[in-house]
Parts: sequence; C-alpha cells; structure tokens
Amino acid sequence: STAVCRAQGDPHYTTFDGRRYDMMGTCSYTMAELCGDDDTLPAFSVEAKNEHRGSRRVSYVGLVTVHAYSHSVSLTRGEVGFVLVDKQRSRLPVSLSEGRLRVYQSGPRAVVELVFGLVVTYDWDCQLALSLPARFQDQVCGLCGNYNGDPADDFLLPEGDLAPDAVEFASSWKLDDGDYLCEDGCQNNCPACTPGQAQHYEGDRLCGMLTKLDGPFAVCHGTLDPRSFLEQCVYDLCVVGGERLSLCRGLSAYAQACLELGISVGNWRPLANCRK
Repeated sequence: STAVCRAQGDPHYTTFDGRRYDMMGTCSYTMAELCGDDDTLPAFSVEAKNEHRGSRRVSYVGLVTVHAYSHSVSLTRGEVGFVLVDKQRSRLPVSLSEGRLRVYQSGPRAVVELVFGLVVTYDWDCQLALSLPARFQDQVCGLCGNYNGDPADDFLLPEGDLAPDAVEFASSWKLDDGDYLCEDGCQNNCPACTPGQAQHYEGDRLCGMLTKLDGPFAVCHGTLDPRSFLEQCVYDLCVVGGERLSLCRGLSAYAQACLELGISVGNWRPLANCRK
C-alpha cells in the first residue's frame, strides 16, 4: 500500500493524507524528507523549485531534485530525456548505487525510482508526483505532510507547531537556493474566478469533460473522484484567460493520475483539441 502526494498546475498540492491546498510561492521547498525516529528507514529528500510563467500571480514546478544514497538527481523543465546527476548532465536512463537509484523515461514523464519504494515522477512541465510505501507513515515531513492518515494536521512547521495557513506552512519549508528574488506567494493579489468564468470553463467541451458521465474520463470516476481535478482545471483557466495549453494540462493531470491507478481513459485529446 502506498500514498501519493502531488503538485500540479499552478501549483495545486495534495498531501499524502489527501489535504488539498494552493500555494503560489516561487522558492525552493522541501516536498518530503525522512524526519522520523525509525532508524531502519533510509534517508532521502525531494525538493521542488517553482517559477513564474507569463503571469506573476501564479507559479509552476520547474525543477525537481531527489537526494538519496549520497547522490542528487535533478529534473529541469523542458529538458526532456535528460537528468542532472551530481550536477553532471546525463541522458536517460541512469542507474546509480548498484541499481538502488534508477532514473528513466516512461511516456512523457521522468521516473526516479528508489529501491526502498519511493517513486518520483515529473513530466518536465508542471506535474510532480511522489509515491511512498506505508512503512514511511508518520516518518516524513515537508509540503507533502506527515503521512499519518489525518489531513487535519498536515500543516506542521519544522519545529512541530501547526501553521495557520498554507503560505506560512510552505514558507517554513523553504530552502535557501540563492534566489533572493523568490516570493512566498501571491500575497493579496491571488487570482480568483468570477461566477461567469467558472460556469463557462465547467462546460462539457472544457474542464467539464472530466466529470461528463458519458465522456472519455468516465471509466475512471469510480476509482478516482474527478471533482478536485475539475476545480483545479477551472481555476487555472481563469488565471490564464482560457489558454488551451492550461486546459490540456488540467485534463492530462487526471488522465495521468488514473493511469497510475491502472486505468487507461478514453482518447480525450481530439475532443479537447490538445496535441500529444
């Protein structure tokens, strides 16, 4: 049994325990790291750096770094098929520490696979997922939460107190990456949808395709509730004024999540006018 933590879109986060929040900061953050007292578990950390694209009101995951077995493995937006291993650019696939750390490409995504069960996937664009086995429950911390089965206490600061909101929570897991211009969030300028925009983007030919009962995604509804993906898709389209690429990203996020659960959805790309 495993749990998945995600950062997708501009970034919408879902913790291992299923808590959802939005955070628009553009710094480097600890997504998950070992911080419990179980000495039998191997040390690791996963970091993500966000960046603005077009709008300064939102951000996207642009760099993902995994530290394990004394190696650092970094995936950079747009660098499809390549990885930085200990700051050296390498073509995929890569195998390190006698096969205990593997990096390879699977379809449109890079996969970092650790022998102890951590799997990190990044699509070289804006979708990041971390999968961890159950033996790491209550032994991790960071933006992905503490993985103890209770979403209510996921906003834990490093010193163990609960943060009052997502911005303070994320800020506490910020890493010093030398970027002095990075921001903690959209402050008082956070984007929002008007009711008219929301209604329009929830239409069957746009984000509403996700929840359409006879649509290409219906086969997955019973396994994975599409409503949170619908909300995120609509929100992203409001921010970018309906840009097609954002719609394709939103639909692809749900398709990918379904695929990870072993369900292949219908051919939605022609219907949404999305290229491969």
